[in-house]
Amino acid sequence: MMMRVTNKMLVNELNRNLSNNLWRMDKLQRQLSTTRRINTPSDDPAGLVKSLRLRTNLIEGEQYLRNIGESVSFLQTTDGALHNINEVMQKARVLTVQAASTNNPQAYSAIAQEIRELNEQLKLIANTTNGSKHIFAGSNVTEAPLQNGEWRGNQKDLEAEIGVGVKIPINIKIKDFFMGRLKDLYVDPLSGINPDKLEAQGLQEGDYLVSTANTLPPSEADEWRSLMGADNNPGAFFFNSAAEAAPIAVGNAATQQDSRYSGSLKIEVTAVDEAANTLTVNISGRVAIDSGAYQDINIAGLTMDMAAANDGAILTITAAQLAAGGLPGATQDLVIWNNSGAALGGIDDANPEFAVGNQTYIALSSAEANAVEAQSYLSSVPNNKAFFYEGDSTPARLGIGTAANQNDTPFSGSLLIEATRINPGDNTAVVNIKGHVYQSDGSYKYVEMEEVVIDMTRAAGEAILTIPASKLPGATQDLVIWNNSISGSALGGIYPYPGDPGVPADQLKYPLAVGDKTVISFSSPQTLPMNRVGINLQYPDTNGNKIDGGTFNFNRDAGSLNYDTEDFKFFTLNAKTGISYDGSITVEESQFAAVDRAVAFSYQMGVFEFLNDVSQKIELGRIPDVGNTLAGADIRLEEMLMHRSTVGARINRLELQDSRLTSTQLNFTELLSKNEDADLAEVIMNLKMQENVYNASLAAGARIIQPTLLDFLR
Repeated sequence: MMMRVTNKMLVNELNRNLSNNLWRMDKLQRQLSTTRRINTPSDDPAGLVKSLRLRTNLIEGEQYLRNIGESVSFLQTTDGALHNINEVMQKARVLTVQAASTNNPQAYSAIAQEIRELNEQLKLIANTTNGSKHIFAGSNVTEAPLQNGEWRGNQKDLEAEIGVGVKIPINIKIKDFFMGRLKDLYVDPLSGINPDKLEAQGLQEGDYLVSTANTLPPSEADEWRSLMGADNNPGAFFFNSAAEAAPIAVGNAATQQDSRYSGSLKIEVTAVDEAANTLTVNISGRVAIDSGAYQDINIAGLTMDMAAANDGAILTITAAQLAAGGLPGATQDLVIWNNSGAALGGIDDANPEFAVGNQTYIALSSAEANAVEAQSYLSSVPNNKAFFYEGDSTPARLGIGTAANQNDTPFSGSLLIEATRINPGDNTAVVNIKGHVYQSDGSYKYVEMEEVVIDMTRAAGEAILTIPASKLPGATQDLVIWNNSISGSALGGIYPYPGDPGVPADQLKYPLAVGDKTVISFSSPQTLPMNRVGINLQYPDTNGNKIDGGTFNFNRDAGSLNYDTEDFKFFTLNAKTGISYDGSITVEESQFAAVDRAVAFSYQMGVFEFLNDVSQKIELGRIPDVGNTLAGADIRLEEMLMHRSTVGARINRLELQDSRLTSTQLNFTELLSKNEDADLAEVIMNLKMQENVYNASLAAGARIIQPTLLDFLR
């Protein structure tokens, strides 16, 4: 019995040892066939963890290398597109110089057409793709950034991950280059305007100032126009220096601007005292108290201080003088104040000389709707003149409303009027009209009217032009521009051209001609309370002097601009070239607030607008500012160089990262090999050893254990 138990134990031990031996041989054979030391987790648990970590690093590295390759391709495509833009701008610059060197109208037309074609090429470049990705679209690479003249791309970074936690932007933020930018942007934090949502498009290059008001605006005084008898060009009547007109105001005291009066004054010099810096003047005009009826006034022999200090009174018309001069019921003095921050320039030989007969016109405002001829361009004259004028050369006073002087219209906005045909015989002009028209609730309509006949001799109180309510959304009232002449004069009509036979030299007037343009801005009545946004433009001429491009006021119902986004659209004109600009400023408000300087900025045209502007100037043969045009091209070429240098720097960084990652991948691969790969010579030797052990075990077991038939039967 003991013998049988002992034999069974020996057999079991032998089988267990043989199994272990076979398992070791199997492991060695797997290593030999796979050449890997670790084929199952049990082969080396700690080594397996290390291998998995190394393999993860290798997989990440491979992805980073793929990202780098795609990023380099993306940036190289971007660099190629920027190079193409640079070539287009260089070609446009050469064509501008060529246009400035000829006076052939046919050459102008051909050069302008070539620049327009270059502009179309730029629009194609703006939608360049790398594979399926639009390179200039920001992070929205699946959609073409430029569609129907609008920019659909964003200004977000398109980032590529090139290392653990390391990202690099691979796109160029170029929307401003293509579409225009706001430079030197200032937004008063008290205005409630969101600077991130402030946008502008289609503007004339220049300086813009946006003011806001949420109550009845203060009284205003504006030196509308001056005629200096000692100077061929109209200059400022009130000035701080030769180049700076002085702002003026009306009210009970300086900066209060609380006058009850609205209307306009004509001031004519009757005597000049250079030693005392005073003028003796006669005053005439039409003035209303609050919202009452306008009354004609005439007051002679008043003294005006032409060197009044800041916040000093320039001219005072007492209540008694107003009452005696034609304004019964006046109980408050009408005072014109110097609100410039500096003393007036006085009577200075270095500035336009004052002389007997000099005139200026001052517009006063308390709370009325108004229409102003913001700016005119007359192709037959080198200098900007009035499109509508009274009698000789006095700019005509315009009004809007249901009748002359009522100023009760609900509309605000701007009109661009262009003459297409002139009939000197009957003093009519045939014009095309484009208009941005807003109602007081903010509803907007763009209006176009063609072949409208305007009588240029309309009498005082007669309508000059009418936009019917049927062309305005939801409107029940026509938009009418009236002759609101303060002197009761009819419009001056269309004078003969200079040099016409039979016209004495002292009677020659500048006529209207086909292509002449004017912009009329208008605003609805100011009520309490009301939201008001005013936009003022100044732009530089060829000598760098600032030209007033007009002020546009948009009145809204109270609260309508709170927590709202609004587009304010308006026209401006370039007085030298006659080119008109259809621009807009988009403002997003939180709580609307009254701020005199809510927003200020300088506008730089996008390259599309810039080349279109250049082509228009060339086609018209009006390129007096070729130096400014070349400077504008150079600014954009410099921007391209900056973008290309940025692209080059990023490509260099990616290539360095690629080199570093490639080296790291080699190191990881070597470590993985050392951790996983089997030593084949050692494996073969161990396998032979295990085979020998196995064979020896079988032989020894056969000799030691002699199984009987009974063992097998059991």
